[in-house]
Amino acid sequence: MIQELWDRIIKMLHILAPEIWLSIQPGASESVIRQAEETMEMQFPEEVKAFYRMQNGMAERWFEGAADLSEEMQESYHLSKNPQNIEGIIDTYSIGSLEQISRSWESLKEDHGYNTYIPHLDTGIFAPYEWHPKWFPFMGNIFASSYCIDLAPGPMGQMGQVLHTTTTSHGKIEMHVVAPNLQIFLATLAQDLEAGKYHFDETTGVLWSQKMLSTVSSNMLIYLKELRQRGKHGGPLPQDASYDWP
Repeated sequence: MIQELWDRIIKMLHILAPEIWLSIQPGASESVIRQAEETMEMQFPEEVKAFYRMQNGMAERWFEGAADLSEEMQESYHLSKNPQNIEGIIDTYSIGSLEQISRSWESLKEDHGYNTYIPHLDTGIFAPYEWHPKWFPFMGNIFASSYCIDLAPGPMGQMGQVLHTTTTSHGKIEMHVVAPNLQIFLATLAQDLEAGKYHFDETTGVLWSQKMLSTVSSNMLIYLKELRQRGKHGGPLPQDASYDWP
């Protein structure tokens, strides 16, 4: 089933966003999958292994655009220090390779552990922490938001549920379940792509959903356009611009 869903997604990416389609890397070997499990100290569900046997994330085309930003702006937008794509498969989010995710996991474990309790997240559905070592962040963006496979759900949650985690411009951590498992997450994405709910924007390099594009601020679009131009042509980004989080 995962194979069928991924084939549908890849077909639509080829039609809608060829440059994103071209960035998808070949599947991971069994040894790469085992190494990632060992590094992150977790046992992947079979559907996650199946997903990564078909692809191993998007090619890392990191540029130094974020590094050119002032420290204040980087902090304001919670920019990730790890290599990532600006061009995201959906709404700025890119699929991470197992190697990239392992590096991010090690960095997060060193920086955070999992002892930062967040009271407003204590719903019983997922662990109420800023980060947990049993979350597998298979998709992320440069603003340190991510989609995670939850391998340590709360008593009212479900093993393998897909979480969306983000930090607002005011520093508040938000988290919610977007799908009960990876298969349903991919099925929803495939259906939405086929239904015309996404379109590729050349100026930002993003495959936008109608829902997200209707909420993103004009200043954020300007910011993403400048990042894309920086990635293509080089040159510093403005230091005095102000961008509103959507």
